[in-house]
Amino acid sequence: MLRNYLTVAFRNLVRNKLFTGLNILGLATGLACSMFIFLWVQDEVSYDRFNTNADKIYRITAKLSDVQAAVTPPPLSAAIEAEIPAIKNATRIIPLHKMITAGTKKFDERNIYYAVNAMLGQHPGMGDYTITDHLPTYLTTGAPLHWPGMDPQKQVIASRLRTDENFIKTFGMQLIAGRFFSDDFKADDSSYVVNETALKAMGMTTANAIGKKITLNDREGPIIGIVKDFNFKPIQQPIEPLVIRNNFAGGYLVMRTSSHNIRRIVEQIKDIFGSIYAGYPFSYGFVMRKRWIRPFNTHH
Repeated sequence: MLRNYLTVAFRNLVRNKLFTGLNILGLATGLACSMFIFLWVQDEVSYDRFNTNADKIYRITAKLSDVQAAVTPPPLSAAIEAEIPAIKNATRIIPLHKMITAGTKKFDERNIYYAVNAMLGQHPGMGDYTITDHLPTYLTTGAPLHWPGMDPQKQVIASRLRTDENFIKTFGMQLIAGRFFSDDFKADDSSYVVNETALKAMGMTTANAIGKKITLNDREGPIIGIVKDFNFKPIQQPIEPLVIRNNFAGGYLVMRTSSHNIRRIVEQIKDIFGSIYAGYPFSYGFVMRKRWIRPFNTHH
């Protein structure tokens, strides 16, 4: 019976060649289109699925006038990572960058931190300056601190601060062991400096802490220095554990200079800011106007 059906079907196909050709062409086209649609859908639903954290990764967009675009200001990634504890990591992908000229030196926008330092260094009388993601006045960001041999039942939340190598000099902090960050050590990007309170919380001493590995926000790195405790919150509050990391993303530019130089210095900084961040508003303030701050140095 089946053989008879196949024979009749074949004879009909041969007898109606045009009809047969149109049907076969339509079937082939339909199958091809279906395959392309399947491959496209598969590609869309598998986008970035190679990453085990794909369901936790988000892209930030901005509305520029009437246009929605996947672009953000350069400092945003560092700011949201520092300000929002729930964000573990933030990064810039394919940033728009330009060449910056500082005297005879040229810098890519990706190395804008070095451009700022170079331009500031060309102005006499600037005094000491540092770039930090937060002012050490009222830190609100913190993360769990871990170290080898830690009691699993214990939890230590450490405040976080990102600074450059000029921080302790600018604010008059005291380094009691090890060293602070330096451009001479490229590995400092993954190193930490802690305060005395953090050291006590981990059961370490200044004699054995240097070189020990700690983990903050899933980032492991060695302790390279220890700073004497200082108030980074209102002085009525007890000093808490603090972990400082090398700053390579920017933030606040903080300066210490003589009071009679203020007007001239502000104008110079404004010019430098405008040459690097053209189109961004410039603003400044005085740290000592914060009522909760204890003076770091009464001579400045």
